Amino acid sequence: HSSLEEVGQCPRKYALRHAQYPDLWDGPGYPDKVWEASIFGDAVHQGVETLLRALHSGGCTSVKDEQTVELLRGLGGYSAVASRATAGVLADLESNPRMAAHLDRLADRLNRRIPEMRSAMQTLVSRTSLEMGEPTQHEETGAGFLGGRRRIGLGSHPEVTLESEDDRFTGRVDLLTVKSDSADVVDYKTGKREDHHDVQVTLYGLLWFSDRVANPDSLPVGTLKIAYITGDESVVVPEDWEPVRQELLARITEADRALAESPPRAHPSDDCSFCSVRHMCDEFWNSEYGEPRVSPGRADVSVEVIKRNGPRSWVVRFESDPRRVLLRVVDEEDLIEVGQRLR
Repeated sequence: HSSLEEVGQCPRKYALRHAQYPDLWDGPGYPDKVWEASIFGDAVHQGVETLLRALHSGGCTSVKDEQTVELLRGLGGYSAVASRATAGVLADLESNPRMAAHLDRLADRLNRRIPEMRSAMQTLVSRTSLEMGEPTQHEETGAGFLGGRRRIGLGSHPEVTLESEDDRFTGRVDLLTVKSDSADVVDYKTGKREDHHDVQVTLYGLLWFSDRVANPDSLPVGTLKIAYITGDESVVVPEDWEPVRQELLARITEADRALAESPPRAHPSDDCSFCSVRHMCDEFWNSEYGEPRVSPGRADVSVEVIKRNGPRSWVVRFESDPRRVLLRVVDEEDLIEVGQRLR
């Protein structure tokens, strides 16, 4: 879903971000400039995942269970989980050449926000109820797998990958709870509410309905929920998934068409100032600073004055070219000196 959103917003940005840059680094795509707010959100998200996995493995259905206190003590408490999650997110950025020089400062700022992370994690986890059942996707190996995937059994499963192979669409569900007659989907969000969140969690529901490996019995979707720090929001479950699927296929087709253009089209907007690849986008510079204001038949050049040639003429050299040309001035009194740079 995030890829479709990015292509829809600006195909050029997606293409530039996901191209390979072996001269810069060995990582995938163009190295992103990651903001503090994004790292904060990722750390909270990873912390919630760690806590849910621990609760599930410990047989706890919620933080209200008696054994939860001992389990949290074994993890070092919420603050320790937040600290480790933050360190993990920052460690992943060490190879990023755009971030390496900023990591110490970011670590200092984020460590001061550990209490804030702790509160966010505690709030999200405290509203979560888990159901015990079969092992989660990452715990199972061997029989029942198909290409590393398997049927998802009864119970709650944190961080489950669902896939609709026919539709070329994959998503990772934060929490999937499979019951005997349906499955509930929860998507955790650490930032403010945005309109596309409803679409995202609905597509997760479509994935569950369409995934013939994870859901071979075609269990329907029971509930769709977005868990914000400020509270939970329910999303209406479609009665018919086919219109949702057709809309998704149309978006995928449009994304394919947009990326097939050479180069992919840019969509200049107010968000360009925050784009990590704007410096490689000619459309950004044209939209930001306007087209060059040069009359037809003329050129905008910079030159350096080399020597005087006559009363009204000077020998000059282009700054970007070693060739020399003769510059004639209209007025003999024009103030021009050797070594001067003119535009």
